Amino acid sequence: MGRVLSSSRTEAVVPPDGVSPSVLVIDSNEDCALSLAELLECCGYSVSVAIDGRMARALADPPPDIIITELRLPDVDGYELVQELRDRAGSKRQLIIAVTARQRDGKQKAPADLHFVKPADPRVLLPALARFARTLGFGATA
Repeated sequence: MGRVLSSSRTEAVVPPDGVSPSVLVIDSNEDCALSLAELLECCGYSVSVAIDGRMARALADPPPDIIITELRLPDVDGYELVQELRDRAGSKRQLIIAVTARQRDGKQKAPADLHFVKPADPRVLLPALARFARTLGFGATA
């Protein structure tokens, strides 16, 4: 099956060919989570979806390469969840992206690598994921 995206900019938004980086999308809005997951799968990522902290904890074993998480979750403080998932990864290089439905209001910053206000702009999000995949060596031939 061919890639959905095709242009001279495709390399900037999809991971290199080869093994797909694993992505965990965490969002209590199931429609948002599934839409983002579908977009990421079309771009070549291997995606799991969690709609709450309990499910996220279960799906984060083994730790995924990339986590994209809403910070306002129904059953857990998103800031604490991000820190827990980061700690679980140990020395594994991992990209954590925090998203929220509103601007930060002076609250503590989540221990994430990138922060977006919902909805995250795919024109910014996808190139960031592709760059991270390349730094991890995805698609490199052995």
